Amino acid sequence: MKHDLVLDAETFEQPAFSNEGGFKRLQHIFDGQAQTVLDEFENAVWDDAA
Repeated sequence: MKHDLVLDAETFEQPAFSNEGGFKRLQHIFDGQAQTVLDEFENAVWDDAA
């Protein structure tokens, strides 16, 4: 069975991530392109799974 992998801003507001700055910190690290990076990562994971 295939599980859905969803990486979005909400994911990074969960305690495991928010304790380290959450999505706001990712935005800083990736120069405001965090969602683009997450989208590309998610696409790569699903492309490899197919």
